[in-house]
Amino acid sequence: MTVDLRTLHYVTPGGVSCILVAGGATVAMRQHTVHLDQPWGVLEELERGLAPVPWASSEERDAALSWLSTAPWIADALRARLTRHVRSTPVYDWGSQG
Repeated sequence: MTVDLRTLHYVTPGGVSCILVAGGATVAMRQHTVHLDQPWGVLEELERGLAPVPWASSEERDAALSWLSTAPWIADALRARLTRHVRSTPVYDWGSQG
């Protein structure tokens, strides 16, 4: 899934994109995990028990899991927790949009 950049409103430091969809609504979706310790990041979701932001696509989530598995600076215990969290986070359902 590719996001049409003309609809992109902003991206938070933690990798959450907010895009404009049909009817003028704004939808938040996670695009990446690279900046784990930033506001709205996956680490903040995990540590604060926040509701997870859905991934923009299963490809984005798979890429995040791949990145998590190879990032050398993440401790193994934290990597395991983050991996479980990312795997359990839903993917945005684009089929429900008109």
